[in-house]
Amino acid sequence: MSDLTLASSSPETSPICGNAERETSLADLGGILAAHFGTRPISVYEAGGGSTSYISLTGLSVTHITLVDIDPRQVSRNDIAHETIVGDLQTIELPAESFDLVICYNVIEHLPRLSDALQRMSRVVQRNGLIVIGAPVPMSLNGLAARFTPHFVHVWICRHLLKWPDAGKPGCAPFPVAYHRLVDPQALQAHVKALGLEPVYFRSYFGSLAEEMARKNPLLGRLLIGTTNAVNRVTFGALDLLRGDYHLVLRKI
Repeated sequence: MSDLTLASSSPETSPICGNAERETSLADLGGILAAHFGTRPISVYEAGGGSTSYISLTGLSVTHITLVDIDPRQVSRNDIAHETIVGDLQTIELPAESFDLVICYNVIEHLPRLSDALQRMSRVVQRNGLIVIGAPVPMSLNGLAARFTPHFVHVWICRHLLKWPDAGKPGCAPFPVAYHRLVDPQALQAHVKALGLEPVYFRSYFGSLAEEMARKNPLLGRLLIGTTNAVNRVTFGALDLLRGDYHLVLRKI
């Protein structure tokens, strides 16, 4: 175990605190990064980072940010990277141990060859460096809706129910999903140990789909939350469909 604090998922009981759950976890991540890196200069790899970063780098002494994304439109809109590369995380070859911090946020669910991408991320991060992953929980409302409906349904939901006017247009979310088995957080944490990576933080939180649905379509949102809470009660908490996303931090040993 490193100097980072291991935290397990401890979801609150009320879905009303959806934003608070995510914000609390993001704040935890900020504290972990600050404690781990301090004021020393670091290089950052945004793996599939798209147009911006979800993780705040405020307070860190970041000297260089490299972005790799497969969509040239997303790359062209990026507002933080010093270096941008149009490339595939599953095949790209970057110099070994060249980054202190790798961020891969809302990406792994889109990769059919996720194990290849994980191997490449583990290779480019320096020893004692960190990899931060944000992803959906496969067995959740978010994950089930994405996995078992066609992509055009995702576009329709985002455009008409969530009120995203550009949904499905070139370079705009939602993007097709693959849901490799390693997206599951337990399977992922077990797998990365063979890559020399140590899980040091994990937290699941109220999912973005239920949260945004409740905000954009309150009636439908209440119906979804009520139904998923009923499932949670029936399964005695074994299936918590509302905890739809997670954060995971890995340290290279």
